[in-house]
Amino acid sequence: MVNDRQWPAGALLAAALTVWAAGQAGVTVRLGAHPFWAREVPLMGLVLAVPIALVGFWRPGLPGSLALVCLIAGAVSARLGKAAFAASYAENALAGQFWFFGWIVLSGGAVALIAVGLARLRPRA
Repeated sequence: MVNDRQWPAGALLAAALTVWAAGQAGVTVRLGAHPFWAREVPLMGLVLAVPIALVGFWRPGLPGSLALVCLIAGAVSARLGKAAFAASYAENALAGQFWFFGWIVLSGGAVALIAVGLARLRPRA
């Protein structure tokens, strides 16, 4: 049986490995990330996911909401940033940054959402 202190790290590690594996398999590229940095973005998202997921282990209702907001905001930012960047023929640097950081926020939200979901699956003593 897993004790309470080991579980947050285990859930976060499993979630991070899941999102990282999806990035390595090319899922991020197929969803619209730039091929040059699509494999690194899931790892960069951990910087955002760790605090969100850890908040959830002390305040159960908050992190799922935060992770979902990050997932949606990141997806919208990445989608609109990519469209504006492509329309400007790669000259709109701000749109490129929205595209890039949108993917980081999206992957961080995905890691946090998966980690919180895994934490809720654990058996209660």
